[in-house]
Amino acid sequence: MNDQYRTNDMYLAAFLLTRGFKIVENDRSMQNEVVFIFHETHEEARPAVEDYEHRKTTVEPRTFVGAIKSIKKIIQNR
Repeated sequence: MNDQYRTNDMYLAAFLLTRGFKIVENDRSMQNEVVFIFHETHEEARPAVEDYEHRKTTVEPRTFVGAIKSIKKIIQNR
């Protein structure tokens, strides 16, 4: 699927995890950067990303912390 949503923002990726999005892989082709690739398309991700960018959303804090820990594990598994 070529239209999968991608981001290198670890906090946005963690936020999307808390919203039920699924990371299917990560791209490490750029030096010192991990791009998180989601199952969902850009179109499916757009409302959640806009909510995040415009600070129009809330998440349960412990769930968000858990998602950040998951993202950090992905980053550390180079």
